[in-house]
Amino acid sequence: MAPRPSFFFLLLVLLALLPFAAAAQSVSESDAKQTVLRFLEAQRRGDTYTMRSLMAGELLEERGPLLSNPSYPAYLGETFEHVEFAVDWAETLGPAAVLIQASFTYRPGDTITRHYVLRKKGENGRESDAFLIHQDYDPDFR
Repeated sequence: MAPRPSFFFLLLVLLALLPFAAAAQSVSESDAKQTVLRFLEAQRRGDTYTMRSLMAGELLEERGPLLSNPSYPAYLGETFEHVEFAVDWAETLGPAAVLIQASFTYRPGDTITRHYVLRKKGENGRESDAFLIHQDYDPDFR
């Protein structure tokens, strides 16, 4: 009769795999950050096509009419042309959702923050590695 693996052996294997699980989580957060940065760059350029491709859910419902307005791209370009933005942090909310905080500096001392909720894009019932932005809100008024 073959010996059974001991509890301590299984614990050792699980502990050895823990760093790989953390790396997979940070990769998802990194992908989510890149999605937000692409969205913000598109906003700066007034590229409503790219912005729409990165939105879903509540955010797309809310902003869809604006994205169809022919004067909106020019407004975005003028408003965000000189704005500096950065992704401050990311927090995994679940296996397919990430919360991102980004800051916008309009001029020194005039900075606001926004939160973005991203979810992995699902196609044909399957999960994808791509993220879509579902919500965009001011954390002070949530």
